[in-house]
Amino acid sequence: MDIQLSDGISFDIFSQVKMDKPVIFTTAYNDYAIRAFKVNSVDYLLKPIDKEYLQAALEKFKKHYQSGVVGDVTGQLKDLMQTLANPSEKKYKERFLAHYKSGIVPLPENKVAYFFKDTIIYLVTVDNEKLVTDYSTIDEIEEVVNPKKFFRSNRQSIIQIDQVETYKKHDTGKIEVHLKCDKTLHIDVSREKANDFVNWLDQ
Repeated sequence: MDIQLSDGISFDIFSQVKMDKPVIFTTAYNDYAIRAFKVNSVDYLLKPIDKEYLQAALEKFKKHYQSGVVGDVTGQLKDLMQTLANPSEKKYKERFLAHYKSGIVPLPENKVAYFFKDTIIYLVTVDNEKLVTDYSTIDEIEEVVNPKKFFRSNRQSIIQIDQVETYKKHDTGKIEVHLKCDKTLHIDVSREKANDFVNWLDQ
């Protein structure tokens, strides 16, 4: 079962349906989610899924669950949902790795101006340096960044709050955002996300 679905989070299912079978979750890298899965004895696989890890997860299922003792899976999932719903306990990434020259450099979140996708995923620094990351999708980054500091402006980009210099609203309802790192650049926020963006800035 994937966690991040196009119409919401799969955990919502468990508040409506009694679950008496074990679940193997799949997810992009997220420290907090991984810890929660371990605590609640629910296995997980990181995406992209490795064949050997999938086999190991299935072996774990056979060993612990096919003996006929399923355990309180519903209770475990409820505990997991409660843990995930508590933002005070959630841990977000504070450092990001990117390729720089012939090596890899760790960058603290306050040195990241924005992420954007152009075939591959780039990280742009506050000094306007464009670095390549190993992320596959913008969705993966959205899962691990602090939503108080980063905002998913559109399908291709995520911006950092301290890098917003100015913004202006258009008649269409869209917002045009100008960042400090590049005076010539503007990033569009869709009409549907415009109110969320303003609330994010005004937190």
